[in-house]
Formats: sequence, C-alpha cells, structure tokens
Amino acid sequence: MDNLYFVSIIFEAATILACTIFIVLLLTTRLLPKKVNSYGLLVFISVLFISAFYLTINLEWYEIAKPLIWLFVPASISLSLYFYKFNTIWMKEKASVDPYLNAVPLMVLITAIVLEICNYSSLENDTIKAIRISFTENTLRFLFPIFTGFLILLNFVKIKKAEQSNKEQYVEEHLVNLNWSRISLVFFTLFYTGMILSELTNPIVSELIFNISILTLTLYLGYYQIKVIARYLNSINNSKKIVEDKPTLTSSKSDRLSSIFKDLDKLTNDELLFLKTDLTIHELGVKLNLNSKYLSEAINKNEGLNFNRYINLKRLDYAKKIMFDDDYKNYSLEGIAQESGFKSKSTFNTLFKKMNGITPSEYRKKGLSND
Repeated sequence: MDNLYFVSIIFEAATILACTIFIVLLLTTRLLPKKVNSYGLLVFISVLFISAFYLTINLEWYEIAKPLIWLFVPASISLSLYFYKFNTIWMKEKASVDPYLNAVPLMVLITAIVLEICNYSSLENDTIKAIRISFTENTLRFLFPIFTGFLILLNFVKIKKAEQSNKEQYVEEHLVNLNWSRISLVFFTLFYTGMILSELTNPIVSELIFNISILTLTLYLGYYQIKVIARYLNSINNSKKIVEDKPTLTSSKSDRLSSIFKDLDKLTNDELLFLKTDLTIHELGVKLNLNSKYLSEAINKNEGLNFNRYINLKRLDYAKKIMFDDDYKNYSLEGIAQESGFKSKSTFNTLFKKMNGITPSEYRKKGLSND
C-alpha cells in the first residue's frame, strides 16, 4: 500500500506541474480565442486544485487540506462544466440548456460557502459538521455522476452535429472528423469513472486510477488539443479575411449564383485544385475574392451538392480518367485514389461504388477487358 501511495504522489505532483506549464502557456500566448482560452485556463486551474488537494492528503498535510476541503466538491462539479465548455464552445452547435448549466456549480459553491461560514461561526457545531459531511458525500455520490454524465452525453451529441455540419463545407479530413475532440472526451470519461470508483472500490486503488486518468487528460488537453483546436479555428476563421461579394442591383440572385458557380468550376478545373487533399471552401473563396457562404450556395443551387460531394465527384472523374492512362498503369487503386486527391482509400471505394454501381477494382478489370 505504501508503494501505491508513493505512486499516487508522483502522479499528483506531475499533474500539478503539467497544469502549471499549460496555464502559463495559455496566459502568455494567443493560440486560442479569448473565450476558449478562458475555459482552458479554468479546466487546468480546477485540475491543479483537485490534484493539489489529493497531494496534501497523501502527504498528511492535514492543516493545509482541512481549510480547503469545502472547495473540493465545487471544484469537481465545475471541472465537468469547464471541460464541456472548452471542448465544445468553439463549435457552432448550441444546446438549449447551455445557458442554464452554469447554475449547477454556482449553487454547489454557494451552498458550500454557506455551510463553511455556519461551521466556523458555530465553532464546529456537530449538527453543522454532519450536514457538511452529508452535503459532500451526497454531492459526489449523486449530483456529480448525474450532472457530469449528462455533460458527457451532450458533448458527444455536439461533436456528432459539428461533424455533420462540417461535411457541408469542408473536404479537409481533420475538419470533418473530430476524433481528436472525441478522444479528449474519452479521457475525461476515464476521469469520471475514476471519481465514481472512489465510492465503490478500495480508495487507494481508485485514487491511483483517478490520478492516472487525470494526468493523461491534462497532458492530452494541454499538449495536443490546444494545438489542434488552434489549427482548426485558424482554418475555419480564414473566411473572416475574405471580402464579401455582394450581388449587384441589376442582376437576380439566381443569375449571380450561376455566374459564381461558373467562375468556381473553371478555377477548380483549370488549376486542378480538387487534387489537393486539404482543400477547403475558404481557400477557393480567397482565390475568387468571395465569401465562402456564396460559394456554398452557388454549388448547392447549380449542382444540388454540398462542397464536400462536389469536390469528391471531381476527384472521382479524374480517377476514372487516369485509371487507364499508360502513365498510371502500374499504380495500385490506392495510388490512383491518392493521385486523385482522396486522403482515404475507403472514401474513394465507397463513393466509386455508389456512383458507378461497381467497385474500382471491378471497373478497372472491365475496362481492361474491353481493351
């Protein structure tokens, strides 16, 4: 058991150090927008406090831990909310309950403060002390699992909606696939599980599970997700730099959209832009000096497609052309897909069969046999 205590202390100290580094990073850089940055700071501050509290207990610094115990429950509840905000606030999708979520940790904090004031003013009255203990136990045992579980579910739903929304505008895979955000949710769920296990299993073992999960979460959020969110937001915010093209008074909206689509289609075909695996609608907007919403609307109006499908169909046509080209006769189908701008072979195969009724392999064999 002594060894487990020692390992827990090591993990807690490492978590405190990591949180300190990431807090300094967020305070001294401008990697993230202000609101996202603020919730990132709150996440790391909450984790730092929780780990520091556990550390004082394991080091038997009870005189330090005792005055802080009333903050432990509010910090645990708040961490759940701060993580949810940090992991989703940059997404366009908003849940109807979002404005009311702040009330839960706020009410817990106010209750904890009132009980603590009553406790000290009554010289640690046994009744007040019992209420404090009951409040702490019941909040961790019931409110924390329910509230945090709800936020985890809501977080997952937002990720799914954001991915669907991105498919309407982006071809770049890392913008459509938010697995990196989902992974952070998995790490947070491990922390959530560790907190629940602390009520059900050996406290030393459960604390070790908790410390491992919270350190992993901290390192992932700090080292990886901050960087990826910054890259993601930088990509989708490029549209703010684009001059918004407004329809003239002498042309109808339909005619204007047709004109925009012709310019877009010519540019995409002439420069073979669809061969870029990381092509975005904003990049085309910059080249045409148009806001991306007009490009998206023009594609939908003239082709009945979203941007993702529009570009991938061009890639598909290109793949069918080069499949029988002498310069590419020794290329595998995966090589053909990559040369055509597809980052994923599975996407190429799925779309090809959907549009042609046969797989790329069958299409190639059929073409060769016709020769």
